[in-house]
Amino acid sequence: MYYANSLSRVFGPPGCGKSFMALDQALTMATGIPWCGDPIQRAPVIYVMAEGQSVNRDRAEAWLSYHHKEVDDLEGWFWVVDEAIQLTEVGVKPFVEMCEEVQPALVFLDTKNAMMVGEENSASDFARMRRALDMIRRASGACVVLIDHTGYEGTRARGTSAATAGMDTEIRVTIDRDVRPAKVTAELTRDKASEPGGTWTWRLQPHHPAAVLVPTEDEPTPVKPGTEWAAEDVWVPLRVRQHEGQGKTAIVDLAKYMIHETCMANDPNRNGKTLTDAKRELVKERNHSKTTVERAWSQLQAMGYLESIFSDPTEPQRRTGAHLWSGPEQ
Repeated sequence: MYYANSLSRVFGPPGCGKSFMALDQALTMATGIPWCGDPIQRAPVIYVMAEGQSVNRDRAEAWLSYHHKEVDDLEGWFWVVDEAIQLTEVGVKPFVEMCEEVQPALVFLDTKNAMMVGEENSASDFARMRRALDMIRRASGACVVLIDHTGYEGTRARGTSAATAGMDTEIRVTIDRDVRPAKVTAELTRDKASEPGGTWTWRLQPHHPAAVLVPTEDEPTPVKPGTEWAAEDVWVPLRVRQHEGQGKTAIVDLAKYMIHETCMANDPNRNGKTLTDAKRELVKERNHSKTTVERAWSQLQAMGYLESIFSDPTEPQRRTGAHLWSGPEQ
């Protein structure tokens, strides 16, 4: 996917998970853990967060929690630049000095739109940005990864065709929100040194305070709605497990029930479950009181984990009051 001393571009529509993937790659290399099952050599990484700094920090916190890592594990390996750099020969000079000192293996620039000077459809403006990118590449020997958006037709990155020609590799990211959790796919669409066409898939799994990418081969085996759900089969976000307020004694079991019935089971009709359904299950099978389940339901709603799907006369399977499990994804 990436080569040393090269230029790469990751692109996709807004909200497709491209920044999730870039951050996952960055933190994986900075900690030295395998990426999608493949061993990698630990190396320094610089990530320029030109926009979305707050949400990206939440994503990094969720990633560390999910992978059982601490912030101290990133010391000396992961550098964040939390403001835009101008991608011109003059504007990039201070950043080039940083790259010369750190000598990262990967440099992520998120996003092009926040750092490019000029018109993205202009070949001459791209050439000016390309000179700045080459300065970063030569100073570090890194793969410099530009995060970008798709063009109007949705099949390639925005801007002049000269930009595509100037990249050693390109990766297109898409998302399928018709399944729960949402499925993110990355496809290698350009590779100067080899054949394109490699693909990687993940689920965008809720994990407080944001979400993390979980490779699809690491998913629990899908189960049918209504079947018995064992504690070890259902992962529950840390925020829910640590809840100390109203509904505390039932909230984990309620979360497991909703995840199992509307998320893990991947119900193609997305029927959802109502509070009445949940009380029927948890009172009878888990020995919780109706009041405690109601309070737990309210808490999960307040946390943003329950998504209401309203009844629709054109879709009779959708019942009033039905909800799906839906963790924060943005």
